Formats: sequence, C-alpha cells, structure tokens
Amino acid sequence: MAGNPGRFPGHRAAVTGLALAFAAIVGPARADVPDPLPGVGHPNFLSPHVGPLARVGDHLLVANTPADTLDVIDTATRQVVRRIPVGIQPVAVVPRPDGREVWVANHVSDSVSVVDTDPTSPTRFHVVATIQDLDPATLATRFDEPAGIAFADDSKAYVALSAENRIAVVDVATRTVVKSLPIRAQDPRAIAVRGGRLHVAPFESHNRTQLSGGRGKPDGDLVTFDAWEHSVRHNNVLSIGHVVDIVKHPDVPDRDLFVFDTATDQLVETIDGLGTLLYGMAVGPDGRVYLAQTDARNDANGRAGTKKRSTCSWAIPARVSVATESPCSSVRSDGWM
Repeated sequence: MAGNPGRFPGHRAAVTGLALAFAAIVGPARADVPDPLPGVGHPNFLSPHVGPLARVGDHLLVANTPADTLDVIDTATRQVVRRIPVGIQPVAVVPRPDGREVWVANHVSDSVSVVDTDPTSPTRFHVVATIQDLDPATLATRFDEPAGIAFADDSKAYVALSAENRIAVVDVATRTVVKSLPIRAQDPRAIAVRGGRLHVAPFESHNRTQLSGGRGKPDGDLVTFDAWEHSVRHNNVLSIGHVVDIVKHPDVPDRDLFVFDTATDQLVETIDGLGTLLYGMAVGPDGRVYLAQTDARNDANGRAGTKKRSTCSWAIPARVSVATESPCSSVRSDGWM
C-alpha cells in the first residue's frame, strides 16, 4: 500500500529534465539528418524507462520515448546521426550479446522492435523485425506493456510484461514467445541476467501494509473496524464513525526479487524486504543485486486512528538495497541516497 509517484505530473518534469540534460550533453541533431517522423509522437503518455540507453561500438542508442524513436548518437562527435522509428513509447534498449541486434521495448504498442546493428549489414540501423504475441482467436495482445529486456544468450531472451505480471520467454531465432514465467507480484519491470540467473524486480512490490478492516468483531490490532459494514454495505464507500489504522499484516505477501535459473526457467528463490517501489536494478559479477527503490513508511505512524498519532512524518525515503544471494539465506543492506 503505497503511492506511485510515476503516475503524477511531477514525473513529467523529471522526464523533461532528463531530456534537457541529454540535449545539453549531446547537442542537436545534424542538419543533414532528417527527422523521420516530424511532429509525431506521444509526449504525454509518460511511460516508465527501464534501461533506455545502450552502447554498441562507437554509438550510443537512446530511447527517445516522447518521439517514438530510437536515436543513434556518435560518441565521438556527440551528435545524433540517425533517428529510427520504432513502436509507441520505447522504454528499454538492450543489445543482443553478440552486438548484432538491439531490442527495443515499446510500452504502449505492446511490441519489441528488433534493430539491426551489424556494421557489415545493408540494413544496419533499421528495424528488421517486430515481436508481438496475439491471441489467434481474438487478436488481443498477450504481450501487454513490455518493459525490461534481458538475454540469457544469443538464442533466448526475456521480456517483462508489466501489465500481465509475467515474463515472456522469446526464441531469438524465430522471434516468437515460447512460454511465460508467472510473477506473483505487481508490475514487473526491471530484469537482468547474470551468472545463469534471471533476476526480476516488480515495481509495486508492496510492504505488507493494509487498512485495518476485516469481518466481524474488531480485535483492536489488525482489525479495528468491520469493513463489510463500513465499506461494502454502505454504498461501497467508507462511512463515518469507525477507527482506521494502517497495519502490517503477516498474511500479506511482500515479494521483491524473483530469481530464475536460465537453463531451466525454474524459480529458485524469492527475496522480500527490499523496498516498496523498485525502480532500477543492476547485478554485479559477485552476484550482488542493487535495487534503486523507495521504501514506504506508511506504517511508521500507522496507528493514527487508535493512538491518535500524527501523520506528518509519513515520508518515503529513497534508498539503494543490496541483496546478496546464497544457497541458504538472503541478506539486505540499505544505503541512503
């Protein structure tokens, strides 16, 4: 139970600031590089970035999310030398391990654009394939809101389907989804492969908190009011005359990091207690997983109802959590940002 700052207007200012920063570093596109889609784009959709940069050789490839393009920057001249039309709202850019392709996750058009980056290819810096997964009967997408991408190797890729709470397993050669891995948490976005392990971080991973409502007589601890009487029976809205706390309930799940074996695609470990909103992830060569996250403190003064506590200190601190994997246990440490 925590807010999602990425869905509020302030997030747009952050995206705009990032764009201005790149403009200052990179500079404008060369005059001889035409805009492939002048005046076209979706600048107000505000899809979340999940690794929007990738370096391939002497070029930096950038997801230009508002413009629906993949921009190619010459790292020597810091100039945009090409703009490649992809899908709607590209959010992730990931090279294939051999460097001959870059895959781009298009969050709104429910697809992945495959861009040729082979220097010897006549189709270099062009989209050569589009990966989707449609139900054959209804033609509805089964590839909803792709976010993070990770490669097990040159033959197998993973794509986080954030709106479906699944990871699509894609055969690289055929560009088809061969199976999916369920994620029992909300909105998986950041994924990474290291040392034969696929790591998956759901964005809204929860922190075991909920309103203190239940059925029957309140116990004064986890249940302080009858939710049926005050929320459902009375026109499905909270009525007056009851005490509401925010409590941590032991039966509410808190799943922050899922680890799969890339050889078998079997879940081998689930780690909790790493944060509430998990934004980005990196995995070091020693197996340590670094998560940029905010840890909601909505339970810090959660007894505001029964104990009349103030809610003035319900701050949400930004942290980096470090998870150390081992066969027997998982350890968390936090660094304040």
